[in-house]
Amino acid sequence: MEDGREEQPLPTEGTLKARCLHRRHYPMAASGILADQAKAAIVACGGDTFVWAACEKADARSIRSFLKSRKHDRKSMYVAWYWERDIAQTV
Repeated sequence: MEDGREEQPLPTEGTLKARCLHRRHYPMAASGILADQAKAAIVACGGDTFVWAACEKADARSIRSFLKSRKHDRKSMYVAWYWERDIAQTV
């Protein structure tokens, strides 16, 4: 999201904790910020928490690897990548 104006409500009957990271607060070529924030949130949650992440390829791989290193139950996670950063644009 560019900024808070793009935030959407996420209605649920369960418990959901969401934190939005706004692009305008980070340099254009910044990478790993989402993965780092996700890992910090995972550490703060209980081991039985379901983790759902859908993001850029490198971040998804980093989050998935982190979950595996913590021996997080595969049935309690969904981590997918939906796009890949164009390396030529970030250099």
